[in-house]
Amino acid sequence: ESAKADATASKKSRTEQSIPTGGGGETAASANLPAPMDSFAATPFSAPMKAALSSAFAEPTPIQAQSWPIALAGSDLIAVAKTGSGKTLGFLLPAFHVNANANACPGGPRVLVLAPTRELAVQINAECDKFGKHAGVTSTCVYGGAPIGAQQSALSKIKPTVVVATPGRLCDLLTRA
Repeated sequence: ESAKADATASKKSRTEQSIPTGGGGETAASANLPAPMDSFAATPFSAPMKAALSSAFAEPTPIQAQSWPIALAGSDLIAVAKTGSGKTLGFLLPAFHVNANANACPGGPRVLVLAPTRELAVQINAECDKFGKHAGVTSTCVYGGAPIGAQQSALSKIKPTVVVATPGRLCDLLTRA
C-alpha cells in the first residue's frame, strides 16, 4: 500500500515539475523510476555538501531531483533540460558521492566528463571545483588551444579525481601516454 502511495506521489511530483519520462507516456521503465529527491535533506550527500547546496539554492531543480536517485542507483540516464537548469550538478554530485564511498583508482582519475567545447568544459570544471571541495574532490580541465605540457603536468601532479576534457585533447593525451 505504501509503495503504491510512493509511486503516486512520485508521478505527481514529476507532473508538477514537468518532468517527462519514457517518451511521452507511462511505460514499464518510467513506472519503475525511483522517487525524486525533492529536498536536499532527502539526498544521501554529506552534511558539508548539503550545507553548500542549501546556501546556494532553495531546493533541487527538477532535473536534479529526478536524476540524482537514478544516477545514485547506478542506472543509465539521458537528461535533457534548458541551460541553467542544474544538469551539471545533476551528474557531478552522484559521481562525487559514489566515488567518495568506493575504493576505486586511488591516486588517479575516477570520473571522466567529456564536453564538446572548451567553453563548456571550463564551465563544468568550475562547478566541479566549487562543489567538489565539499566532497574532497579535485579536478582538472584539459582542452585544445592551451599548451598540452602544462595539462600533462597538472594531471600528474594533482592526480585529480575528476578530469573534464574535450574529446580531441583527451585523444592527444592518450596517444602521448
